[in-house]
Amino acid sequence: MKNRTPLMSGSRWLARWEMLAPRERRLVRLAGLLVLAALTVQLALLPPWRVLARAPAQQASLDAALMRMQGMQSQAKTLQAMAVMDAPTQRRAIEGLLKPLGSSVDLTVQGDRLTIQLRSVPAAALTQLLQTAPKLARAQVLEARLRINAAKAWDGALVFQLSSP
Repeated sequence: MKNRTPLMSGSRWLARWEMLAPRERRLVRLAGLLVLAALTVQLALLPPWRVLARAPAQQASLDAALMRMQGMQSQAKTLQAMAVMDAPTQRRAIEGLLKPLGSSVDLTVQGDRLTIQLRSVPAAALTQLLQTAPKLARAQVLEARLRINAAKAWDGALVFQLSSP
C-alpha cells in the first residue's frame, strides 16, 4: 500500500498538468482567474466601496453635530460675557417677571432660594416664566410641583436657586 499525503508534491501537480488537454488547461486557468477576480472584488474593492456609500450620511450626521456644538459654544460665550448678578439683583429680575401675573403668584425668599406659589397661572405665562427666568435672572429651577386645575390653568410651586457671584 502506498503512503499518500493529502497534498500531492509539486512534481505530481506538474505531471497532472501536463496530462491535461490544452482546452482543459485554458478552462482551469480561466477558473483560477475568476476565483482571483472574485477574491479581489470581495477583499479589495467592496470594503472601500461600502465606506464611500456611507460617507454622505456620516457627513450629514457630523455636520449636524458640529452645528449643535457651535450653538452650545455661542451660548457658553454669551453666558460668560453676561455681567455677574448678585442675589438682590436676581430677585428683582424675577419679581419683574412676576409683576404681569399679579395676585396669582406669591414670592418667598429663603437665603439663595426663591419659592413661587402659583394659582391659576395661564400656560403661556408659565412657559414664559420658565424660559425667561434662567436667562434673565440667571436662576436655576430646582423644583417644580405643578398641576393643571379645572380652569385649564396651572397651580403649584417653583423653587429657583440663585447663582452666587
